[in-house]
Amino acid sequence: MIAIRTLELNRPFEVPTEVENYEAVRFYCSRDGQIVGHFTLWHKGQPISYNQMVEAFSRQMGQHLLWPLFDPQLNLSKADLWPELHRLVREQLGLEIVQDEPEVAPVPPPPGLPLPRPDLTVSVTIPSRDRPQDLRKCLESLTRHRSQTPFEIVVADNNPASGLTEPVVRTFEGVVYVGEPRPGVTFARNAAALHARGDIIVCTDDDVTFAEGWLDNLIAPYADPQVTAVSGMVRPIELEHQAQYWFEQYGSLTRNYRRTRFDRRFFDNPPDFLPMVPAWDVGVTANFSFRAEILADPEIGPFDDELRIAEDPYLIYRILKADRVIVYEPKALVYHRHRATKEGLARQLYNYGRSSTGMQLRTFFVDGDWRGLQCLWGVAKYDWQRVMERLPSRKVPLPLKLYLKLRPARISYTGPLRGQTDFPISLVLAETKGHLVGPYSLLKSIFQVRTKLDRYTWQQFAQAQAARKSQERLCESLLELSS
Repeated sequence: MIAIRTLELNRPFEVPTEVENYEAVRFYCSRDGQIVGHFTLWHKGQPISYNQMVEAFSRQMGQHLLWPLFDPQLNLSKADLWPELHRLVREQLGLEIVQDEPEVAPVPPPPGLPLPRPDLTVSVTIPSRDRPQDLRKCLESLTRHRSQTPFEIVVADNNPASGLTEPVVRTFEGVVYVGEPRPGVTFARNAAALHARGDIIVCTDDDVTFAEGWLDNLIAPYADPQVTAVSGMVRPIELEHQAQYWFEQYGSLTRNYRRTRFDRRFFDNPPDFLPMVPAWDVGVTANFSFRAEILADPEIGPFDDELRIAEDPYLIYRILKADRVIVYEPKALVYHRHRATKEGLARQLYNYGRSSTGMQLRTFFVDGDWRGLQCLWGVAKYDWQRVMERLPSRKVPLPLKLYLKLRPARISYTGPLRGQTDFPISLVLAETKGHLVGPYSLLKSIFQVRTKLDRYTWQQFAQAQAARKSQERLCESLLELSS
């Protein structure tokens, strides 16, 4: 069990209390309202001292302290660099500034994000399938959320026959309910987006709650007309169970702590060890938004129903391929409840595996991207490498030694060889199994969608958007006549 606390770096450190029942405390460090990193202090239920906090903070957060110094907007000279570093470190540790320290001219803060246009409307879409308790908490958080931008809430029920979701939605006034009986979160997201009326479609999940200022920060980058989509940070709401900690070890949903702009250059030259486009570094649909107009664009279109469970990375792939811009804004923060059981996490990683393989095959056969085929061999080698890392043995087998010596330059290896992590090998094998069945799952999904389920098309969204615009013009005309 790991406690989660927020640490404001603009104030002196306060030693946390009521953490005796936890093995560790994870501190998310915030500066000027933005999370800039995190560190974990393992105290095994013992009292925590101030010195322990400072030591863990310095060891794990050192690189984050340097980020502000190399911001080009600060324009620091070499003579100012070390005095500014000294002042910054003492300030963030809550220490008094030394009197004989050379004075440093105050640095103006970087310009904030522009406010969104006042006429911009937003639709927050939530797919849900038989999780009424999670959905209720999500809607309670969302209906209390305050934003300068007007927004509507659309919930897509992915199993209306169960009767579990609709009663929850009806208890919240103004929330739009949409039934989508076809199984698969992709169908649910498309159904919600088709009924949404906003200029911006925001995607989230029913196991998410929302931080203060989330929506305004998520929408603000749209003041730039070049921005097509914006993703935000996803932070765990708790780490009370072993499976939740394992998911953080696996990779979590937190991408990074710096505002990032992704464009066609990122698509053509992905900075990763595999030739695929690392769409997972851009964002996830637990906290993702885009202009509604792209759903009616034949070059991008709606979520791909034939993938069924890889809806977000493939949409990100198509947005970047179409030479559009995506912004990652870490100030747009939501809290996610990870799977609490090992069985649930295993199913999640299995789905991750088969969806990633299916997406790469899709990019090859549909988009003609050879990288989708090239990366499959790299994924197989990566799976085998992770299995070898977790085998409980001190000896390194000869095949692994040869692989590490002869591996391609693009395949980097910096992790432990064997037995150096407590991440269960069964969870690694669950994702590996997903990779292996990915091609079959994709073919099965394509057959089901084309023969039984039908799919959403960009033409449907074009017609719906045209009908809404026509209705809006009619309403405006009636208002003018009545006045």
